[in-house]
Amino acid sequence: MRNLNLKNSAWIWSLVGSLVLWLVASVISHGVSFKLLFLNATLASFLALLGLGQMVVITSGDGSIDLSMPYVLTLSAYVSAAVMNGRNAHLVEGIVLAVVVSLAVGLLNGVMISLLRIPAIITTLATGYIVYTALLQISSSRYGAYATSPGIQGFVHTQVDGLSIVVVLVIAAGGVVTWVIRSSVYGRRLLAMGQSRPAAKLVGIPINRMVLLNFLISALFGAISGLLLGAFDGGAFINMGNAYLLTSIGAVVVGGTLISGGKSSVIGTLGGALLLTLIVTVLELSNIAIGFRDVIEGLLLVGFILLSQGMRAQY
Repeated sequence: MRNLNLKNSAWIWSLVGSLVLWLVASVISHGVSFKLLFLNATLASFLALLGLGQMVVITSGDGSIDLSMPYVLTLSAYVSAAVMNGRNAHLVEGIVLAVVVSLAVGLLNGVMISLLRIPAIITTLATGYIVYTALLQISSSRYGAYATSPGIQGFVHTQVDGLSIVVVLVIAAGGVVTWVIRSSVYGRRLLAMGQSRPAAKLVGIPINRMVLLNFLISALFGAISGLLLGAFDGGAFINMGNAYLLTSIGAVVVGGTLISGGKSSVIGTLGGALLLTLIVTVLELSNIAIGFRDVIEGLLLVGFILLSQGMRAQY
């Protein structure tokens, strides 16, 4: 029983690491600060949403990774801001269109992977580049900023006892995803296909349909993250998703989700997003030269991955 508990608790390293890094950041900034923690939690929320979508894809196994998510995020922010145009009149239309366009990218990914048998990593990278190229053309042909509506900006910046409403939404989303994976038919099928796709196919699980649904869910989380991040920043810019390309995967793996599939951790993914955000904060507060920051960040990330993934192998 002891070994089983340790094996299933790999996610705890992301939370312990976050706690340690918050304390380190507090020491550097001369005092324990919950404000600093809440700020980092807010910044981590957008990564956490991407991580939840990425987690679904990775859990499905077969080396599945969605590299198009950062580009979907940017696309969602651009579309919503372009439709809203800094006004509340088209708030609903901007949200709906951003989600629809993002789901179209997810649908394209799912079809190419399930029907054409193109590996997920190649498919999603290709569709991501297509989206990015389209956004480059759009941004170069239009002058002026892409601004979201004041209504959604006000909502995103709302705080509950000092905690951003975005963090509350992410925690709620994590609760929903946890229930879906643990209690729904879809969740049981997802874990089964991640453990062995041939076996899952033999017991009647519709693999192609599941793959399609997985990438639609991933795109949906990318759309939501883009909507919220665009509102948080006040608008959209072409490279806003670049920082999330590898970190959306890192948050999932650091959180204890098996990279080979078949095992996921929602709380670990949320903790992983906070951990990666706090690493950047600590390095910035330390005034370390930029060149060394990347090296240290990489070493810390590898260390936490070894702790979370290595624990499973050990037990």
